[in-house]
Amino acid sequence: KCAGMPPSVISCLLDFSFPDIFSGDDLQQALKSRKKKKKKKNKDDVDRAFRESQAVIDKETRRNQQSAVLEAMFEIYFRVLKTLTSSLKGMCSSVEQDQARWAPSKFEKRFPLVTPTLDGLAKFSHLIR
Repeated sequence: KCAGMPPSVISCLLDFSFPDIFSGDDLQQALKSRKKKKKKKNKDDVDRAFRESQAVIDKETRRNQQSAVLEAMFEIYFRVLKTLTSSLKGMCSSVEQDQARWAPSKFEKRFPLVTPTLDGLAKFSHLIR
């Protein structure tokens, strides 16, 4: 339920960045590099052991974690939009009668989560594959 939630809860998600997730343009380049990695997979056990001893997070692991966070963010965004549409269905019958109800200031007061949700969708939508 989104009722009574302050907009800052949603707007804080705008501070995330996902540097390891490829955009749609970089997808082809990533697929080419994966093919090269498969060819070099049996390169050397020493390099693999050295990387493990450094305790550095692998880029593939980091990318998977960031993808999971991004998926959860979009789930939140779409849940807010779903709540909005279900609320609007009940109001649509009286829209023709009362145009003042749809003034931007009143709409934003009634649905405060819509603005940060749309901002988040605009910022991260290029990362959807």
